[in-house]
Amino acid sequence: MDTFTVEKALHLKSEKIQIYLRIFIVLSVVTTFYLINPKYLEIKLGSFVSTLDFFIFVVSSNILYHLYLFKYPYQYQVARIMLVSIFDITATVYVMYLVGPISAYYTVLLLWYIIGYGLRFGRQVAYLAHVSVVITWVVLIHTSAFWIANQAFAYSWLITFILLPIYYFKLVHTLKAHLLSLQKDIKIQLFRATHDSLTKLPNRASFEEKILDLTKNNKIFALFFIDLDGFKAINDKYGHDIGDKVLIEFTQKLKKTNMYTARLGGDEFVSILECENKGRIREEASYVMRVINSKFSYNDIYFSSSIGIAIFPDDAQDAYNLKKKSDQAMYEAKLRGKNTFVFFDEID
Repeated sequence: MDTFTVEKALHLKSEKIQIYLRIFIVLSVVTTFYLINPKYLEIKLGSFVSTLDFFIFVVSSNILYHLYLFKYPYQYQVARIMLVSIFDITATVYVMYLVGPISAYYTVLLLWYIIGYGLRFGRQVAYLAHVSVVITWVVLIHTSAFWIANQAFAYSWLITFILLPIYYFKLVHTLKAHLLSLQKDIKIQLFRATHDSLTKLPNRASFEEKILDLTKNNKIFALFFIDLDGFKAINDKYGHDIGDKVLIEFTQKLKKTNMYTARLGGDEFVSILECENKGRIREEASYVMRVINSKFSYNDIYFSSSIGIAIFPDDAQDAYNLKKKSDQAMYEAKLRGKNTFVFFDEID
């Protein structure tokens, strides 16, 4: 699953959580109004609509919204999240306008909208919520009799709504940068722990895990034990710097085979071919030999290799013995003059 798809799935989950929270908040507000003064639930929004009717509409529409998400989970997702955020803020401020003094208890909800939407849906929606809160709050404190009578209180909240989210956005951005840096460091350290520092191939530990997994799952595969012919002589004659370059170039040639390949150490490599047809394995071994056998780029050095092949489960029923037998087959290839491959079951 790619990052974009994961993000959409997370946003869908957050939308559903928002629905549950929205219904909970509405029920809490209705209960509070009822306990303080039931008349707050009878305030008319129009000729036939009261605040209680409005709250019932909000709960019903959220239930329908939830059903919509089941049928069309990702249709117009970004647009609907933005529209719902604006609706939440506008509806809340309008109810605050209607109830006058009690609205002071619900100012913190507006901060929650900014921070909650930002945490759940990202920076773009958080900015939209921030702007919506500031605009609707300015309208409220210039139209509500309660807030006009308490201008100092109103403007202190206005400053809070403007500045606190900016600090929050900055803090989230900093935390995100640190988190990304930490994730990058973890990936680097994980790569270093599982890969060879010179060739960047999987190392012995990764290979051990790979082959153990294959044998546990009863996968049929061939293990190629590959040794670079005459590598010690190359190191002795040209030095370790050239030797390292030889190994790197040798690795690039092995990668062309598209098999899983790891470096065990020195000039010893292993490759895995998931295949049960011995004829196909033989063809692949011949191809590997052709790919490897060539002249080195820097000096008058010629590549060749000896390869031992053991097949699971025909030659061995566990990872340890399979490695041992492919190694034996490789030494047999050395004895036969190098620059060849030998199957374990073909050793005399």
